Amino acid sequence: MPPPPATTFLAFHPQDNNIIAIGMDDSTIQIYNVRVDEVKSKLKGHSKRITGLAFSHVLNVLVSSGADAQICVWSLDGWEKQKTRYVQLPPGRTLSPIRHGRAVSS
Repeated sequence: MPPPPATTFLAFHPQDNNIIAIGMDDSTIQIYNVRVDEVKSKLKGHSKRITGLAFSHVLNVLVSSGADAQICVWSLDGWEKQKTRYVQLPPGRTLSPIRHGRAVSS
């Protein structure tokens, strides 16, 4: 049985610290409620691991970025995806994979 996906990014809801957005290396985002110990929603829209998450209280959205050079905007009301944009790289530049080291406990 393969190991579960690893967490790559974490963001706390600005108005309710019991709600956490958790970016995963399997390209999903889990909306987790700490108080009831439950995944409330699983957001799918990226094709590679999540590299960043940020809540906007003013716009009432969650913004996510992924290793797929994609930025997604999710509504906090129902967690529906509102927009997707791909990041345009300057001419001659390419995406390079980021290597992650693993800590070994002794």
